[in-house]
Amino acid sequence: MRRFFLCVALPLLLTGCATKVQLTDSDPDFAAELAGQPAVALAGVVVAATASGELSADDAVVADETMYSAFLSQRPDLTVWPRPAVDGRLEPGALDSLRAEYAQLGRLRPDQVRSLAPFLADSRFLALARITGDQVRTVTTTDQDRGGLRPGAEGVPERDEDGWSRPVRTERRLELTVQIFDLRDGRMVWDAEASSRERQQYAYEDALGEDATYVRDRLAEDSDEPNLSRDGVYLQTPDLMVLLERALTKVVQKLPAAGR
Repeated sequence: MRRFFLCVALPLLLTGCATKVQLTDSDPDFAAELAGQPAVALAGVVVAATASGELSADDAVVADETMYSAFLSQRPDLTVWPRPAVDGRLEPGALDSLRAEYAQLGRLRPDQVRSLAPFLADSRFLALARITGDQVRTVTTTDQDRGGLRPGAEGVPERDEDGWSRPVRTERRLELTVQIFDLRDGRMVWDAEASSRERQQYAYEDALGEDATYVRDRLAEDSDEPNLSRDGVYLQTPDLMVLLERALTKVVQKLPAAGR
């Protein structure tokens, strides 16, 4: 049975963020081909098993919309089809099947990609994003004095006599891969990896009285299907969709411009 953790997060302090992108592969002809046929179909955002969870149904919709928005804002020169439009052109279940395999394996066979081409005649390329990691760490004032972050499942801060009165710093790191495939021959022609990190600091007001082991008990007893939390389950954390937006925006900025 799921219980509710009554913990009030007092004033928040933003303590730092960073986003990095590494281009890992690009076909020599991709820039020219993208300039000649600047049309991309988006298959959306999936989650790898290494991320230890899935997106909730609502967050999955937001994630796909975030990918679409990143392409629209950063590359207005491209014609971009959002995931719902792509799904509507394919046979029922075809996109879900392809996304499930891509989430599991992180790759697609050329014949799988080529099979979509007749339904996506207006697009030359297919793009997918894959969340490969979502790590949350916490550090209390005492831990900071020792000079390190203490890992945990949204870590549980130590409880002193006054409850959780010390500030708790929460760090979240999102990792993802974006790949683009040529619908004409099914080849992967562009690959980039990104990571986005943010730290925030909170002061918690314990509203649970003497129940000092409540969070640990809940961690042990929770049997629900795992979801990647958007902004924290046991403690407040940086918003997953904010990190995703930053990462996708930086990745799309790395796409070659016309003539390059």
